[in-house]
Order: sequence, then C-alpha cells, then structure tokens
Amino acid sequence: MQWGITAFEVSVFQSLSGIVNGNYTMKAWVRSSGGQSAAVMYAKNYGGSPIESSLNTSSANWTEVQINNIIVTNNSCELGFYQFSGGANKFLDYDDVEFYLTSASSANNTLSSKTSSNISDLNPKDLLENNPSAERFAIYPNPVKSGGTLNIQSNDKEIFDVSIIDLNGKVVYSELNSNNSALLKVPNLNKGLYFLRLTSANKVKIKKIFIE
Repeated sequence: MQWGITAFEVSVFQSLSGIVNGNYTMKAWVRSSGGQSAAVMYAKNYGGSPIESSLNTSSANWTEVQINNIIVTNNSCELGFYQFSGGANKFLDYDDVEFYLTSASSANNTLSSKTSSNISDLNPKDLLENNPSAERFAIYPNPVKSGGTLNIQSNDKEIFDVSIIDLNGKVVYSELNSNNSALLKVPNLNKGLYFLRLTSANKVKIKKIFIE
C-alpha cells in the first residue's frame, strides 16, 4: 500500500523486455482513498503513447481495473502505479497485477472495471479451483517465513519463470519451473513486502508477498 501521514510522491513499476509484439491487456485489483492530486495505473514505453487509468476516486472496495489494447511494437513495456498524494492520509493499494497477450485489434484503448466488497471474495486459489480459465495464480502461505516454503499454483500450462522482486525493483531470487505448480524455497530475505512474478512466453502475473 502507498500511504503517508504527509504529502508524498511514489512510483512502483516493472520494465519488461524481450516480450512478443502484439496486443496486450493489463489488469489489477485496486482500492484508493481518493482525492489524490494524481493516482494512476499505466503502461508506457511499448511503442505507442502512454496509457493511464485514473485511480484517484474513492473506493473502499477492491475494484478490478483493466487497460485493453496495449499494442506492443518494440518487444518491451513498462507497467506501473504512480501516486502524488497532494496531502496527508491518502492511499493507493493494488494486487494481482496481470499483463497478457490477447488477439490483435485496431480498437481504441478502453478501460473497464468491476468491484467486490471483500478481498477474500477474490481469493486466487478459489478462482483457480472454480474457474479453470481464470487469469490468476494462487500462492500460500502469505505471509511466508524467510527460509520457508511457498506453494505456487497457476492455471498457465506453459513453462514459467518465478522471480521474487524487492521494492527497489531488484530480482532477489529466480528459478525456472516447467509445471503449473511449484514449491518454492524462499531464500533468507529481510522481513517486508516483495513481489512474486510469474513470466511465460506471452504473460506476466505479479502478486504481493509478505516475508516475516
């Protein structure tokens, strides 16, 4: 969560390279205090003009925000969240970020959303079990102990790379997995918030993990 007791400015992003050119979709579940000077989810550096979805409207419930028709032409893309609070006690929270290849389209960029009153309703493990086509993956336990074991399940049958990334964007651990499930031995890391990233040929999924 991006939050502060005084005005602040922060950006969290992932730069992807070597991806297949084509039409991509970006999704994330977000909630926001609203009232920020600026709060956006964005995609840029993909060969076209930056695309933003405004997140500065108050939303206590988790809301799925989606950016369609990100036409990648240079085999790369930067995905991120930016917030300039403009005051105290503003926040922006996000999780379950996805970026995946879709069918080519010449349609204009569009945004869509849906809401849920409780984040537990969006448990990715339940989604995987009840909806095999859901574009999600499950990780548990979360929080996980440093040096412990993290169970990862994905409905993606492709070989994927598993990476743990710190808040500075540094990959602190990575391994290749050839199945749609894995038992990941978490390295000895400092306590705190990290991002778990699954990358396959045409899809990227990112989820927060807490190491204790």
